[in-house]
Amino acid sequence: MNEELKPGEMTFEQALLALEDTVERLNENQMDLDKMIVLYEEGLHYLKLCQEELAKAELKVKLLNEKMGIIPGDDENG
Repeated sequence: MNEELKPGEMTFEQALLALEDTVERLNENQMDLDKMIVLYEEGLHYLKLCQEELAKAELKVKLLNEKMGIIPGDDENG
């Protein structure tokens, strides 16, 4: 896990890259089970960060759409 950044300091993009790197390392199958479990745990941490950031972005878009009177999927509003 990237110990240089605390969870609140990691951007979505950084967490996603870290998650992708973790998945790649897990797919290599060149490590013992204990190391794989540690990597899996790290991956879950990055996944949670990504999900939280996506939820925040989704809420922000929803609120902006409501403020502007835009209904998603409504062809008349964009």
